[in-house]
Amino acid sequence: MKTDDPPLLLKFLTDEDFNNRIILGLMRRLPSIDLVRVQDTAAFRQDDSLVLALAAEQERILLSHDENTMIKVANERVRDARPMPGLIIIHQSTPIGFVIDELEILAWGEPEEFNLQVAYI
Repeated sequence: MKTDDPPLLLKFLTDEDFNNRIILGLMRRLPSIDLVRVQDTAAFRQDDSLVLALAAEQERILLSHDENTMIKVANERVRDARPMPGLIIIHQSTPIGFVIDELEILAWGEPEEFNLQVAYI
């Protein structure tokens, strides 16, 4: 990378039920963010294991509101030594502006910080 190249942002995949207002707000703040909605992929309407497999295949951190099953599936991937580039669980009750602020900061992180991790906002 040349010194005048802009720093790279983390790559994200949003789960099926992820709040579109958060996505739009994040994209307004970070127009160059590499964010894919699962609705726009072959994993749309598939089970959580396939969504996490897609995230791993594309080296994307998954953003989800699904605290009930997604965490379990992520932990199973880690236990089975399968790739899991990271899962960020956003509580439904967390104010949207706060979530956007937090994700904007996290987007500048290094992928290794999230590898095999489940984080919460």
